[in-house]
Amino acid sequence: MLAISVVVFFSFRTAINSGREQRSKQSARNMAAIYMALKGFARVNSRFPERLSQLVPKYQPDPTVFMHPAWPEQPGYAYVTGIRLSGEKADPPATILLFENVPAKKKKLDRLVLMLNGEIHLLSPAEFEKRIAEQAEAWQKDKREWLIQVSSLDDKNAK
Repeated sequence: MLAISVVVFFSFRTAINSGREQRSKQSARNMAAIYMALKGFARVNSRFPERLSQLVPKYQPDPTVFMHPAWPEQPGYAYVTGIRLSGEKADPPATILLFENVPAKKKKLDRLVLMLNGEIHLLSPAEFEKRIAEQAEAWQKDKREWLIQVSSLDDKNAK
């Protein structure tokens, strides 16, 4: 009986981990698709949009990429507005551009973060908080506007 319990436990655990890994991969694909849409917008407008809703449908025809596969009931990603793309004061490549909008009750989870250079990194909660605080501090020191907008494609969700 114990052997059966152990097999069931590990089978269930493997299935859960596999599902989590699949959702994480899908989230990274969503973020990459959003990045491509942002770059397309920037090529035409020489800047990123003020809201992610400006990407649909011209730059991103599939609005489902803005939904997180693990939490489809809430806005999936948070977008940092005000990024400088060029010039003397252009933001560095490691600037956070977009990150997973992790539900409040899941704040202990690592989260995927999309950088200005298109790289996607998995950050621990402590590392994420440190990086976003450093970015906010640098922008405030430079008297720049700091706005994080969630990606419900609904302009009422800016915070």
